[in-house]
Amino acid sequence: MPRASIDFSPLGAGASETSTFTFDFAALLGTGETISTVTWSMTALLGIDTSPASRLVGTPQVSGTQVLQRIGTAVAGETYRILATITTSASQTLTLYAHCQCQNLC
Repeated sequence: MPRASIDFSPLGAGASETSTFTFDFAALLGTGETISTVTWSMTALLGIDTSPASRLVGTPQVSGTQVLQRIGTAVAGETYRILATITTSASQTLTLYAHCQCQNLC
């Protein structure tokens, strides 16, 4: 599975901290190919967070070649693998992932 060119900036811990995360699939799409569906997932790489999927907030969005997802209430000290999987108008299934650390930003 292809890794995004850079990891996400650190996410702050806490119930009120949310951010929108974006992957751009432009380099992987053929001419005229569009994104039909998207799903996101999160994995806790250090095992500190026992329910990483619950950090996904709301419904993922598609905007042209980009996919967006709000993520929040992360656990301090955890490193997450954030993954987006799309299906396209050409029936391709494509995936990108990146890592994001969660820090206590107090």
